[in-house]
Amino acid sequence: MRANRIAAAIEHRLAARGIEVDVNDLRALPLVLQHRVLREGRAVFVVDRRALVRFMSETLPRALDFLPFHRRMLEASARRLARDGS
Repeated sequence: MRANRIAAAIEHRLAARGIEVDVNDLRALPLVLQHRVLREGRAVFVVDRRALVRFMSETLPRALDFLPFHRRMLEASARRLARDGS
């Protein structure tokens, strides 16, 4: 819970300055979001640089293996939605 309070405090303080951020424990996010954050995001505060590198080296190959399946699932859902309406 302490981490959640710290994350909320960081988000609140930056929002007061007009800076929108999401502070999350990257390890707790779904794989697709982990990949997106690693690809598009920016590390603001890293306690253990080696742990981050290890996390990246483990997560990126898993995400790249999974993304084609994820795309197919999204496409199938879109087709089903277009066909059935909801």
